[in-house]
Amino acid sequence: MEAASQELDAAYARAVEIGLPLTLEEANGPIVPDEDNIVSGLRPLLTEWKQNWKPDVPLEPSEPRPADMAAIDDAFLAQADEILWRPKAQFLRSSLYSPSYNTLEVLDSSKYKQAAKALVWRARERAMRGDSDGASQDLKRARRLAWAMGQDVTLIGGLVAIAIDGIAVEHVPSLAEDMRGDRRSLARLREAVQSSSPQISMRQSMRMEAFYAVDLARNLKALGGLNIVEASFGPAEEDDSAAFSEPPAMPKLQSDGKPSDLEGRASLARALQVWSRIWASPAVSNFEFAKVLSDAQRRLAEHEESDRSYLVASLMFPMAEEASWAFIKSEVRHELAIAGLRVMEHRALAGQLPQSLREAGAVDKVQGREIHYAVKDGAFCVWTNGPDGVDRGPHFARSMPSVHGGAWLTFPPIP
Repeated sequence: MEAASQELDAAYARAVEIGLPLTLEEANGPIVPDEDNIVSGLRPLLTEWKQNWKPDVPLEPSEPRPADMAAIDDAFLAQADEILWRPKAQFLRSSLYSPSYNTLEVLDSSKYKQAAKALVWRARERAMRGDSDGASQDLKRARRLAWAMGQDVTLIGGLVAIAIDGIAVEHVPSLAEDMRGDRRSLARLREAVQSSSPQISMRQSMRMEAFYAVDLARNLKALGGLNIVEASFGPAEEDDSAAFSEPPAMPKLQSDGKPSDLEGRASLARALQVWSRIWASPAVSNFEFAKVLSDAQRRLAEHEESDRSYLVASLMFPMAEEASWAFIKSEVRHELAIAGLRVMEHRALAGQLPQSLREAGAVDKVQGREIHYAVKDGAFCVWTNGPDGVDRGPHFARSMPSVHGGAWLTFPPIP
């Protein structure tokens, strides 16, 4: 503890130098004016839409139904389009520990998800009646919602954005099927997929995670010290779960001054050191940033059992492996959709499926992983290995197998 405490001044100076977010304001970034902010415009619009839309059908039907088609009408889209293409999106929170913090986040994400589903259903309905341009535009709108959610500065925001984008991308094979082999429509759909990647940044989604660790260490004494924090935030023991059924009340955010107690100073030094190493990395892509997080997680595992000054940094560190694969899988799935549509275009032109992805002019590698391709009864599957590197083969059913582990898309035969 004493050695870590003595390293605080240098660790703090380094964090300031590289721009590690040390306050809530720094984590959120500069305030985006309402007229430029997608979130400010969408919030009342989606609230009104959700109140008016009460279909008696499941949220995830296997096929679009009449009630789904009417979920988003032209009048709604006329208002939404003016907002969706604003240059920025920002979710602001007045206080990290206010009761509205998580509530606001959950409500917003559910509206975004439902709107994305309705847009995808509308896209399918348009594709069925030959309006490929309209279908492609609705798909781009759904992915724009994912982009807006992906500008959030929390890990949960990034993961919700990935889920929203997944709603759109996972329906690409169905949209291609609805277009019934029309080459022009398929090319239009591929162009829409290529141009609409939300590019959800893992680094952006980690801004609040970094601030959490720093702020918890800064307020450690007010929270009761390391023992209380470990019991409240760490794995609960069977005999003390009742004692900590509610976490201790968080204090108001303090200034970014350094704590005076030994545990607080040591814990803050370690949190700053861990996150400064991550933040100083030149990694830009999610694939590179995932490696940085994995390395940080490995370092923490080496220290946390023997040095309690690493406890706060360890408790507040995200599940790097699980989160990293979600971000990487999103980018991989985007490339799989493009590769699959290339194959569909080849079939529309040549009258048969290609022998390989390269024959169709599609890429056969993404993020260092090979894109596999297999055909069965006129359908085909494109997939990659999972994070464990194991190739579990193609999957031709529409439902997602829980054991697959990798990223995959299956395109049906042309009717």
